[in-house]
Amino acid sequence: MNLARSGALCSLIVFALLFVAAASEAQSYPPAWKSASSYAIGDQVQLNGNVLRATHAVTPGGFKYDEWELWEVRANTNVMVGVGQTFPKLETAWPYVKNARVAEGAYLHLYLSSVHGVLNDSLSGPFSLDHQSGARVSIIGDNASNIVLGGPSGLRGDGLTIDSGHAFGTISTISILGNSLFGGGNAIAATGNSSIANVTGVVISYFNAGVYAAQGSSISVDSSVAINYALAFEIEATSNGNVSVASGWAGTSGNSATLYASYGGQISAEDCSISNSGSVGVYANYGGVIDVSSSSISGCYVGISSYDRGFIYAEFCTFNGNSGYDVSAQNGGAIEVDNNALNAHIDSGAGSNIY
Repeated sequence: MNLARSGALCSLIVFALLFVAAASEAQSYPPAWKSASSYAIGDQVQLNGNVLRATHAVTPGGFKYDEWELWEVRANTNVMVGVGQTFPKLETAWPYVKNARVAEGAYLHLYLSSVHGVLNDSLSGPFSLDHQSGARVSIIGDNASNIVLGGPSGLRGDGLTIDSGHAFGTISTISILGNSLFGGGNAIAATGNSSIANVTGVVISYFNAGVYAAQGSSISVDSSVAINYALAFEIEATSNGNVSVASGWAGTSGNSATLYASYGGQISAEDCSISNSGSVGVYANYGGVIDVSSSSISGCYVGISSYDRGFIYAEFCTFNGNSGYDVSAQNGGAIEVDNNALNAHIDSGAGSNIY
């Protein structure tokens, strides 16, 4: 082999090795964030596996969360909220996450921590959960006693709200406090064909309704949810809203009723315990439907009441200590109570059915 051919072959080998090395390097777009770089509004970078977008002109130096927003969540992400955490309150964390797209298979958790102190987040008004990727976004606390939305004085309006066809993941292990003197609106409210996949371990106090679903919306409630001092209803479904309550849930308050469905609203609460001294346990009217099959209904003035086309499934329920009526149907209401041994008398008006 002559020297010219040998030299050409060596050059080809070196070029091939360099090409392979370059091809094996991981691509980075957007580029990784660098403390020595400057960024203009709208510039994107990668940090911790996610894409961030600059909301302000950024000068070289340490990373500042208030200069950026999450733009694309590609990896499972916890945003820490609380005393001594990345963000002090939920309202300060939300602008950082509200425009993010969360990739399939990833989640975005707003994690409310009380490790360094009790979090009393007074909120400036109803807090909207509307988010383009809300089905993969959750609010999770570490201790419901120490994480209080509305604390310390309590909210006078709604708490957490969602509407306009949006979806949200989980609300877990927090307290939501209404104002004990003036009351609040609805603690967790879904309207406008929206949904909340799971409410679990939440303690709700001093609201008109603890959980409220309307206008084709839906909410799922775990048995660990506690609703105290409800000014009207613990759980309300109206205008074709739907609330699904896990078996084992216990309802003990509500000035008007514990469960209330109207105007096509539906509540499913099989195998639950309803006790509501001095008021109505389960109440459906104006076309509302409630299923409390296999539940215990006790200590109410009226255990189950159906009025004006309301319908209640109450098969295999047990009744005890209801001071007025176990079941009452009036003005076209209907209650199905097959296979029950009713302890108190039944109240049935003209055009109504108890069967």
